Amino acid sequence: MNEINKRFVSWFSTRRRERLLKLIREHARLTVETVSGLINLIESWQKGDKDSVIRTFNRVSAAEKEADELRRKIVATLMGGVLEPGERSSLLRVIREADWIADWAHEACRIAIVLLPYDVPNKIKEHCKVMAEVTLKATMGVKSALDRIFESPHYIVEVADSVERLEEEVDKLYEDARREFIKESSGLAPGVAVMLACLLDAIENVADRCEDTCDRLREVAVMVS
Repeated sequence: MNEINKRFVSWFSTRRRERLLKLIREHARLTVETVSGLINLIESWQKGDKDSVIRTFNRVSAAEKEADELRRKIVATLMGGVLEPGERSSLLRVIREADWIADWAHEACRIAIVLLPYDVPNKIKEHCKVMAEVTLKATMGVKSALDRIFESPHYIVEVADSVERLEEEVDKLYEDARREFIKESSGLAPGVAVMLACLLDAIENVADRCEDTCDRLREVAVMVS
């Protein structure tokens, strides 16, 4: 390959990497948007503002759908050979896990919509909100690591450790919520109680996926360091 062709290949590879990073950052932004939307939905639910709950759900659904489309674009970009095969495989796993964050946040919103016509104890709603707020912090940590995925392996590891601590905090909140659920569920219809348990599980799963994403990010950090 002559020098002109080498420069062209280098330029083309750089452009693809820049496009890839842009897609990853936008996907991370949408992931944060879905989890933030979950909190907004719960707050509207607490206030009894059903119209606002539905509007927020529609926004979350749109963000989650857009995140799915971006994930497919990222996969297509990775197939172009912008990275080494091992790096591509690791990054695909990262993006798949990150996409699950948005998926589970959307699922939690869907369950809340199902519960909307029913009386749900305010204490349980508050537990949901507190869990979601800590989960949002973890999601924002994931985003900050993804924003710098090609730049700072040491930063990624530091953020991954902080996200892991936040996930552990959510686990403790989840335990508290389940204890409260046992107290409050005796007066609920069986179907409503089941759906409330599913809602708590879904929020906890969002935090779990944040931790899983960071586990994959550690792999990438080790690979590129």
